[in-house]
Amino acid sequence: MVYRRTSISRASHLTTENPNDGWFDRQSAEFIKTNGQFARDPPSPGLTGNQQNSLRQTVSLLGILHRSIIFSSHCPGFLVISTMSSTECRDLGRVMCIITGASRGFGRALAREMPRLLKPRSVLVLVARSGDELRTLQAELAESETSKASLLVELVVADLAQMEGLESVDIDHIILINNAASLGDVSRYAKSFTNMAEVDSYLSFNVSSTLCLTARILEAFPQRSGLRRTVVNISSLCALQPFCSWVLYCTGKAARDMMFRVLADEEPDVRVLNYSPGPMNTAMQMEARSQTADPGIKKSFSDMFAQGQLLTCEESCAKLMKLLQEDNYTSGAHIDIYDV
Repeated sequence: MVYRRTSISRASHLTTENPNDGWFDRQSAEFIKTNGQFARDPPSPGLTGNQQNSLRQTVSLLGILHRSIIFSSHCPGFLVISTMSSTECRDLGRVMCIITGASRGFGRALAREMPRLLKPRSVLVLVARSGDELRTLQAELAESETSKASLLVELVVADLAQMEGLESVDIDHIILINNAASLGDVSRYAKSFTNMAEVDSYLSFNVSSTLCLTARILEAFPQRSGLRRTVVNISSLCALQPFCSWVLYCTGKAARDMMFRVLADEEPDVRVLNYSPGPMNTAMQMEARSQTADPGIKKSFSDMFAQGQLLTCEESCAKLMKLLQEDNYTSGAHIDIYDV
């Protein structure tokens, strides 16, 4: 099977955690362990008191609104970084940046790259279900050249029983990157999806939670003078083109693209971007090669891997950073890595 450039050669895949680990349903959680003890209010020397309170409330908000991203049979984790980053290139301002699905793959690459573009006293909130993987990421960030000179890495505990309004934080730019997603069952064709609960569960994780999280973040940080608001949806070629046996993934990606196009029209002050990161060498790509039912699609992915045509997460991340820095895209647009 041969595809044009607009087809499989530009397929987009996300690396995120498996959403089928089981629902995280506790009323509250203390899930960052420090020196063998659960820390409820760890000190945050790099942040002001108001910033610390706002961060805890932000994380609490994320925990409740984005349960389908952070639920797990284990405790979820959040990593918060207060950064004093370099400004060698054009920065994004004093930012609170929230990245979902941050512990692996493309989200992890974003977490490594974003601090380079933030002004001092910016805040990076990394959301994932795996506290262990976030702690590993914390250690990696702490050892990076940027952090050795200027990066303060901290852990923040969230109380999921609380959902208070966010206080004003001393930032001039709020960035939400909706990266978390799942591939779904690609071993079957559309006619086999007769179980409504299965489909509802997939759409809840991949569509509903993204809408609700985005809406509440925008509600928590309303339009005001001097505040920029940017929302990024990590999209896919599958939002535009059908892939046989990928009915769940294509449906979820198409719905998310339209969701953010509507948001761009409704909220002209919000900068909205649907970014398709391209075919990356990730765990999800490996899953696609091994599980895809359609033989043509499966062979195309396998050939791309064998021929070394897959991108690294870092390559794609660099293109997204370029788009955010230049900030000249049409709000709501779908932009593919190969068009940057």
